[in-house]
Amino acid sequence: RSDAVLNAVAAAIPHPSKVQRGVKAFVAREFGYAGEDAYVIISEGPIQVMAVADGVAGWWDAGIDSGVYSRQLLTRVKEAALDSVLGETADASSPQERGGAVKRVDPMLLLDKAWAKVKKQDEVKGSCTVCVVTLDRDTSTLRAANLGDSGFMVMRIISSEARSMGLRSLVPDKYPINSSVGEHRRASKPRMKFPTRCEIVYRSPPMEHALGHPYQLGHHENTDQTSMSDKVEVDVVPGDWVVLGTDGLFDNLGEDAIAAHILEAHLAMQKTWQSARASATGAARTLLAAAFEASRSKHAVTPFSIAASEELNLVYSGGKLDDITIMVAVVEEGDDEWSPSRFHGDTIDFM
Repeated sequence: RSDAVLNAVAAAIPHPSKVQRGVKAFVAREFGYAGEDAYVIISEGPIQVMAVADGVAGWWDAGIDSGVYSRQLLTRVKEAALDSVLGETADASSPQERGGAVKRVDPMLLLDKAWAKVKKQDEVKGSCTVCVVTLDRDTSTLRAANLGDSGFMVMRIISSEARSMGLRSLVPDKYPINSSVGEHRRASKPRMKFPTRCEIVYRSPPMEHALGHPYQLGHHENTDQTSMSDKVEVDVVPGDWVVLGTDGLFDNLGEDAIAAHILEAHLAMQKTWQSARASATGAARTLLAAAFEASRSKHAVTPFSIAASEELNLVYSGGKLDDITIMVAVVEEGDDEWSPSRFHGDTIDFM
């Protein structure tokens, strides 16, 4: 199997009420936050890590900013990832030396180590949901540890050519390909046309005790545990798309809507020959804008409105106002050599 890499970008925006007050997201290449949301991206050697955490806003009633908790947890995830990747040669001076010490990164192990450190920081209060995703370049395996209602999706573009090739056995030996001149010859491939589509390979299920009460890690006595995390492995191939986000995304945009935006980005990439990074940036911006708009709507049918209607046994419409953090990555073929970070972030200003 060919070596795989992730070409990823991040986008984030705070809760609309914070935006009105002039609060902006901080979105950098390897780390960023928006309100209580936070994300981190690590690319060191052949294994890459993406993670998001969403601080529980309810702690504000006790005077606690859970954004500190989410940022601290992901800072510790980054430390654990670099320790795991670099091992004993963490102080090596060259990329080649560092690349020689690469080990497999287990997202569950990263989360365990990170939380153990945060629990020792008595000054860090609050709680957060968290989703850690790693890519093993050697095996093209995406691994995840997810706790709460943040999550991720893996999508695959099924082109018309790929789909028609799968139907070759249904084509008769003689197939009219130029009926205007009465010519018939053996078909080299089917002429059956299908639209290109975006297939959802995997969507992590939200983990909630009840509506609005997600599983979470925190300083409090009744905190959930990392062992409760949903542990997943997904095989990916070049051309796959990965979307990682907090519930600000998944409460306001359904799976089909997200897949539709990814398909749009893929078709634009094909039409304009733009790079995967540029396409991912466009998709992240579009998803962020769509989720932000839906969160402010009082009439849209959203995943949150559907869940609220079922839970409360009433008709509820509209989105859920929240911080929104999104990462979009494209799986590409890589090479055997260690290379600098392929990840890139853009500051998104909606004011």
